[in-house]
Amino acid sequence: MKRILAITAVFIMLATFSGRAAAVDASNLEKAQKIFERLLEKTPDDPDIYRYLGDIYAAKGNKKEARRFYEEYARRRPSDYYPHYKLGEMAWADKDEKAAKAHFSKALSLIEGAKKDASSEMSEARMLALSGETKRSDEIFSQLIAADPNNKDIANLHLETLLDTKRSQPALKEARAYSEKYPESYQFKRTLARAEAAEGNYARAEKIYEGLMADRPADDALKGDYAYLEFEKGDWKEAMSYLDDLTARYPDNTDYQTTYDELYRAHRPRLKWGFDMRLIGGDQRYGPYADYLYPLNETWAFGAAYQLYYYDANVPNYDPDYTVFSNVVAFRAYYSPFNKFTVVPGFANQLVGSDYAPYPFLYFDYNDPDLGLFHAGYGYNKVLDDPESALYFGGRRDQATFTYDNTFIERIVFTARYESNWYRVNGSKTGLNMGNDFGREDVAEGGLHFIVLKRPQIQLGYDFLYSQLHIVNNYLNIIPLIQEQMRSSIMFGFYNEWDDWIITDLGAFWGADPKRDLSFTSMDLYGFQAALRFRISKQFEVGGHYEYSSEDLFNTSGRYQLFGVDFVYRF
Repeated sequence: MKRILAITAVFIMLATFSGRAAAVDASNLEKAQKIFERLLEKTPDDPDIYRYLGDIYAAKGNKKEARRFYEEYARRRPSDYYPHYKLGEMAWADKDEKAAKAHFSKALSLIEGAKKDASSEMSEARMLALSGETKRSDEIFSQLIAADPNNKDIANLHLETLLDTKRSQPALKEARAYSEKYPESYQFKRTLARAEAAEGNYARAEKIYEGLMADRPADDALKGDYAYLEFEKGDWKEAMSYLDDLTARYPDNTDYQTTYDELYRAHRPRLKWGFDMRLIGGDQRYGPYADYLYPLNETWAFGAAYQLYYYDANVPNYDPDYTVFSNVVAFRAYYSPFNKFTVVPGFANQLVGSDYAPYPFLYFDYNDPDLGLFHAGYGYNKVLDDPESALYFGGRRDQATFTYDNTFIERIVFTARYESNWYRVNGSKTGLNMGNDFGREDVAEGGLHFIVLKRPQIQLGYDFLYSQLHIVNNYLNIIPLIQEQMRSSIMFGFYNEWDDWIITDLGAFWGADPKRDLSFTSMDLYGFQAALRFRISKQFEVGGHYEYSSEDLFNTSGRYQLFGVDFVYRF
């Protein structure tokens, strides 16, 4: 009876999925799982049962259970490379590079000590590629393909490995060739669709997937691929419609759930509200705020925000206890004419005390996984954040900003920012004949950080800031601004998501003004920030943050502190 059950379960599994480019049918997986669970009750000492249950849970996307069974299989059959290979695959997919390499190293050492066959050599070649040894991997794949040129599993695993190691151009070339050679092959069509998507040919990829899904309507793996494609190309409504069904059918599939949650958090209507307080020296600014965002479709989204701040400041030569309310109501639109590019026009109504000022703004974002994030923005007629400046001369600021951020080879983070501010005054408010021009401030900032550890992410790096204030009329006797400022800093960062519902974000810097002295004894500027966020549910989040700096940016008013709490609800 045991043998019959085992043979039945294996045949069901083979009918359900075979290789990496496999079809997945939820009902067959459930049948196989139930049979192997019955076998496990009857013969708990059979190691193969743990292996097959690991395969079933891996196919269902339940990585937690898959790991448990693979680890138990490895304990019961320590000479087999297979469980370490599969554990390494899962760690690699989760971007846990350290764990993946440890499992791959163990599996490769076991393969070296055993008699090799085509299956183990295929696994060896793939593990070498995922460990960074692509040259050796390609040599093994070439030998395997030359020895058995009609073996589709070897060829397809090679294509999958090329794609997984971000070599999409040769993968696409070979996938097209194999698809022409084997026009009826499901494996090669599915891999070709993935290769087309990797090269940005989304329309071709969609056409291939749609044809495959028409032929295999019960294949949930295809639906998952299609959902990821729509997610990648920015059609989030289509992606969510497929993931709605897949997450219900595979509630333990962490990949489906993570992608769905990411889409849900990014594209559901949401209301964010909170309270924060900023302290600079003895001056205070605090109050509540609220922000509402409504994504209409893949192209348009709209937002509205309100903030009410109360300022309490010591204004030299005027009022040691100066207070004023600031009210800002802002409206904005998000327009994405194509994937990766967004235009955001907006308009804010500012009321500081009895002083009203309209503030139109416009910015552009281009975000590409390989090219990085480019941002350019311009705002006109913004009331100065400092109430003293607004009090003295009704100050306004026009601001242009350009930023660029990118991560190279998944380890090196480069950031750059340039900001130019044009300050204007209302001469009639100053009480003196100061004219209507104040000057321009240019700020340039750059950083180079190294990701020491990916999970949790730990960064170490260096930041440099330079600020130059070009003054038309010298008001330094009235407004204590420093004309030139530099900061050279060493920074540390820590970020981690604990089971995807607690997020910790910590950072610190230690620096000095290099114009004074670059020695460590002069590094008297320091600061840190901490943020903690709880994802209570898919709809609701709560977070808190705190920032501290020994001096504010211009070293004018003493230490800087900012702390607050916020809440997010998605509808």
